[in-house]
Amino acid sequence: MTDVLTVRGLTRHFGGVRAVDDVSFTVAEGEIFGIIGPNGAGKSTLFSLIAGSDRASTGTVEAFGRRIDGLTPFRRSRLGLGRTFQNSQIFGESSIADNLVIAGIAHERRLGKRTVKDQAAIVLKLVGLSDDGSRQTMSLPLFDQQRLSIAMALMGAPSILLLDEPSGGLVEQEVVALGRLLDEIRDTGVTVVVIDHKMRLMTTLCDRILAMATGEVLFEGAPEEVVNDPGVRTAYLGTKEDR
Repeated sequence: MTDVLTVRGLTRHFGGVRAVDDVSFTVAEGEIFGIIGPNGAGKSTLFSLIAGSDRASTGTVEAFGRRIDGLTPFRRSRLGLGRTFQNSQIFGESSIADNLVIAGIAHERRLGKRTVKDQAAIVLKLVGLSDDGSRQTMSLPLFDQQRLSIAMALMGAPSILLLDEPSGGLVEQEVVALGRLLDEIRDTGVTVVVIDHKMRLMTTLCDRILAMATGEVLFEGAPEEVVNDPGVRTAYLGTKEDR
């Protein structure tokens, strides 16, 4: 399989603190790639460096075979990089449909012959919100808010989707449904990179997992290899609240 995302030696300093420290990995086309680690491991900072909302101290990011680390977030999204955030970015005073139109307007060029409304209908059906387009988002339960956030990230028809803690606050049944949704998104041809704390979700969903702690890579491999690595178990899996 072709690598669609390559991170080499990525480092981010904040004063004397290395939030991300010499991180390297590749993600293959069509893969679901997971990133785990305790709070403060540098996971969200890593996403910001990939998406362009923060700039690396050293290192490079390539997507689709070209360097993107010098590009703005908007240019990266135009190339096919979509992202959700740990904190919701939805517009609470607007309807579901209006949120999608707002998200889609900036990405019309990537939609080809489809209109923003066409794309909104496609992603609403994919995430399971097609009957709720007129609802105000402030009244949505948490899982529907998460699905809407994912739908908004899909409005630009991304080839790579970065998901930051999509299962946060969800109950077990919703986590299972989220896993099914991410599989369905992958089946549409989107490569998924996901940060999450729910180990059952990550080990059943992901093809490979990168484990981080204090900004560094602890281990990378198949889910069963990661959960059995002594360093990972000590740094992450050994605490009940993270299981």
